[in-house]
Amino acid sequence: MNRAFKRLRHALAAAGWAAALGVQAQTADHFHILPAVNGTYENRDDGVPSRREVPVIVDLFFSRDLDRLRVLAELQVDNHTAELERGQIGYRFTPKTSLWVGRFHNPLGFWNTEHHHGHYFETSIGRPRIVEFEDEGGVLPIHLAGFLLETGVGVGDGALQLDAALGSGPKYDGDNLAPVDLLRGAALNKRAATLRLAWQPDLTRETHYGVFAARTDIPVTGPLPAVVTQTVRGAYANLDTRSFNLLCEIFHLAHTQSSGPPLAWPSYWAGHVQAEYKLVPGVWTPYARVEMMSHRVTGDYAQRFPLLTKNRQIAGVRWDFRSNQALKLQLMRETTFDRQLTTGIAAQWSALF
Repeated sequence: MNRAFKRLRHALAAAGWAAALGVQAQTADHFHILPAVNGTYENRDDGVPSRREVPVIVDLFFSRDLDRLRVLAELQVDNHTAELERGQIGYRFTPKTSLWVGRFHNPLGFWNTEHHHGHYFETSIGRPRIVEFEDEGGVLPIHLAGFLLETGVGVGDGALQLDAALGSGPKYDGDNLAPVDLLRGAALNKRAATLRLAWQPDLTRETHYGVFAARTDIPVTGPLPAVVTQTVRGAYANLDTRSFNLLCEIFHLAHTQSSGPPLAWPSYWAGHVQAEYKLVPGVWTPYARVEMMSHRVTGDYAQRFPLLTKNRQIAGVRWDFRSNQALKLQLMRETTFDRQLTTGIAAQWSALF
C-alpha cells in the first residue's frame, strides 16, 4: 500500500471498512483533489473502427467528523458532466457504529467500498466489469440512496464488520442503470437492500474475508414498462502479505420479473481475481487480473449491457514516482459473448492533492 493511501485511509473509512478501527478524534477534516488523465487505444477483430480516448477526470473528496456528526461528499467532473457520486450525513453512536443517510456506495463485495471514484487508489486502470459504475455500463446497483448502517466488534487482533443498507436502487432508463441523482432531482426508485458480513483478522493489514447478499427491484422504463427483481449473493477474499496482494470476488446474479412484458434477464455467475506484486513496495507494482462470466447471459441482456464480456485479462505496472502521483501502463484482452476479440493498451496518470 503506498504512503499517500495510508494517509487517507481514515477518510475513506468514513464510507467503509475502517469503522471497525474505532476512530475517536473529536474533529477530523479531509479535503482532497484527485485528478486523472487516461489514454486508451482499443482494436477489435470484427472490422469495427479502433477506439481512442483521452478522458480527463477530477474527483473532489470531502469528509468531516465533528464529535458524533459525520459528513461525506464526493463530486466527480469529467469531459462531459459532473455528478455527486456520494453525499452522506451520518451519526456515530459508538466508535464502531455509524448510521448514514444519503447516497452511498452499496456494500456489495470488497472493491466497491474499498475504492471510490478517485483512480489514484486503484492499482489497476479501471474496475472489473462486474463492479463497473452504472453510467459506464455496469449491471449492479453500485450506488444506493437511503440508509447505511456500519457496525463492528473487535475479535482478537481483528474485527468483525456488519454493513446493512436499505434504500432506493437504480432504474434502467433504456441505456444504463441510473441511480438516484442528487444534483438533478432526487426522484426515488424502488426498494433495494444489502447485507454484508466481513472479517479482518489483523487491523494492521489489509486482509479481509466476507460474504454478502442483496435484493433490488429495478424499474425498466420505456413504452412497455416492467419491474425486474435482481438478487445477488457472493463472497470475497483479499489477502495482503509483505510482497503480494491477491483479491478474489465471486457474484451470482438472479433476475425475476414481477410486472410488465417478458424480459430475458438471465441468472449467471461472474468473478475476478487480481494479483499484485510489490516489487518495490510503494514504488513499483506489477499486477494482473482475470475476469470471467458464465455462458447464461442472453442476447437481449448483452445488448442492454454491451460492455459485459465473457472473459477479460489485463496486465500492467504501476509506478509511484512521487509520494502522491502515479503512472500506470496496462494491456488488455477481452472476448464478448458473440466471440468478438478486443485488444488494447491504456496509460493513466493520477494524483492525490
